[in-house]
Amino acid sequence: MRIKISDIIVPDGLPAVKNATVVNLAGSIKTIGLIQPITVRRDGNGYVLIAGAHRLAACMSLGWDEIESTVLDVDGLKAELVGIDENLIRNEFHYTERGDYLKRRKEIYEELYPETKAGIAGGKARQKSASEIISFAGDAAAKIGVSTRTVEQEIQISEKLTPEEKAVVRERDLPKKDALKIARMKPEERKPTVEKIAEGKSLKQIEIEAARQKSIAQVVSLPTKPTLHIGCGIKWIAQQPQCDLLFTDPPFSTHVPDGYADIEEFANHWLPIALSKVKSTGCAYVFVGAYPPEVTAYMNVKIPDYLVLTDMLVWCYGNVPPTCSKTHYRRNGQLILYYRGEGAPPLDSSLTTETLPSPNCEIF
Repeated sequence: MRIKISDIIVPDGLPAVKNATVVNLAGSIKTIGLIQPITVRRDGNGYVLIAGAHRLAACMSLGWDEIESTVLDVDGLKAELVGIDENLIRNEFHYTERGDYLKRRKEIYEELYPETKAGIAGGKARQKSASEIISFAGDAAAKIGVSTRTVEQEIQISEKLTPEEKAVVRERDLPKKDALKIARMKPEERKPTVEKIAEGKSLKQIEIEAARQKSIAQVVSLPTKPTLHIGCGIKWIAQQPQCDLLFTDPPFSTHVPDGYADIEEFANHWLPIALSKVKSTGCAYVFVGAYPPEVTAYMNVKIPDYLVLTDMLVWCYGNVPPTCSKTHYRRNGQLILYYRGEGAPPLDSSLTTETLPSPNCEIF
């Protein structure tokens, strides 16, 4: 049905019209015509636009007086629901924008069909009538062609983030998984996180920095006077409780302790005991020599199931003058094996290119 464009009212609440989209549509409509009519409802002697704001604007830019329209006999909430569905299907929204529409759709849907609300639906299910109920998430997912999980996640983002926070998410083009993490934060944690993202930091960088600060706080809270043990290190460590961080430099293959045939025998005995003292949320730095037999020995040790050897670092250090003669080496290297528990954060790889605050020493 063709109706006069002058008789159409464009209500508030429809998606904002994007000029670039209007220009592209106008070019297409000028060439091949309007393929999909706009959707309107009657309102007295005129019509109210339900969906098709971009198509309407494109036709107006071409100087059209009339436009092909589908007139629906709906009003109020049902008209708004139809408009949201058509806009969700036909427009490419950012997930934060789509989440806002899905949130509004849920409010309308549950007002029109109160039996679909979570608590009521559960009661209906216990009364053997669950098959008659289509939840909001299921209905929305079927209408717009996404999974129910996508619907639920995007509504969660819409409900938790403020309009300003959503704007930052869009501006920084954050992946949806990052936006979900932020949405699930406590408000007092979320606000500074979004502020740092607005400054250009990634969520990964923020998480690493937070983990680092937490580690520093834990170290600062330790007793100022460490205990000193003189004697067998293996017997001593076997008696200790589990820890968050193990930092150890066992003997090299050139200094195998008495009672062991070689470095392989020592590594197989000592390393499992030492690593068993690391929590599943902790990590360990094990400094080993660079000699091939030593590296092979430590790499072949069976370690606790909850720990994983995830990184191998090389510590380069120099002999500090004037204690060494010119005939001795001035640079040396040592391998560091980094183990972490299944609940521990990954190693901050950005640290591996930084010079440590100690003399003549770098980690790569």
